[in-house]
Amino acid sequence: MKRAALFFIVFSFLQFCIMHIEGEGNRDGQGLRMMTAIPAAYAAEKKEKESVYDRVMRTGKIRCGYVVYPPALVMDPNTRVLSGIYPDILEKVSALLNLDIEWTEEVSWATLSEGLLTGRYDLFCSAAWPNGPRSRVVAFSHPLYFSGIDVYLRSDEDRFQSHDDLNRKDLRFSVIDGSTIYFMTKEFFPKASLHSLPEMSSHAEMILDVGLKKADAVLAERSAAYDFMRHNPDMIKPFEATVPLVANANSFVFDRDQYAFASMINGAVDILQNQGVINKILKKYEPADDFFFYRVARPYAAPGE
Repeated sequence: MKRAALFFIVFSFLQFCIMHIEGEGNRDGQGLRMMTAIPAAYAAEKKEKESVYDRVMRTGKIRCGYVVYPPALVMDPNTRVLSGIYPDILEKVSALLNLDIEWTEEVSWATLSEGLLTGRYDLFCSAAWPNGPRSRVVAFSHPLYFSGIDVYLRSDEDRFQSHDDLNRKDLRFSVIDGSTIYFMTKEFFPKASLHSLPEMSSHAEMILDVGLKKADAVLAERSAAYDFMRHNPDMIKPFEATVPLVANANSFVFDRDQYAFASMINGAVDILQNQGVINKILKKYEPADDFFFYRVARPYAAPGE
């Protein structure tokens, strides 16, 4: 918008000069050619950078970046075939929009924004929670579902009675550098010490360090923690887990300047939410007698509700 305004001012000024200056330019038509060449060049420059929406419509496919993070996204170690909540939802998005889904690049949470901004893929198609630094450079779709985040301790830990008891300097929280868990831990437990893992570490590694006594506590998504406890019994336990400490939105992520593409994705998400499709998909990945994921509230109500 600023560039267009600047162009209009410059173009108007040149037009004024050409109309008022005597010389060869006016007599042989060069002035007129100059006037018509400038907007043509500007239009050509604008045309060079194709929007994500236009490219997707032209190619008929959405290119996805992703992080393997069960059960949101699972990769078979032998076939490398992807499955999970996000692939299931994207299969429905594909049918709804009549577009193919291409799983273009496996990335990390630390580099997901870079791939979107450089155009290597159109959409980040795995679980990603908003945080301050990430929200400065990319945008998030309407939520698909929410993940409850709880505190987990070693199974033999019994010193603490409340969350306030955990906010102490001699307590070490396991975190991944630059992750949303890192920022949440600093927000909720500012006095606690941090046991930091590199950006490419998995949540399972972050949780494992509590079981190995390298750290005392960890903030973790309920589904990830329960999967860890299923494979590693008696290593960790939930702390006051009846109500989550916080619930994080799981969304798609895209370039913040791609409004038409974002509108299309959000429209598809809203349709799948209103039709109950996402709720049915989530149930596939939860225990029969329990739940892991919090649903998005209905945006409407009957009169009197």
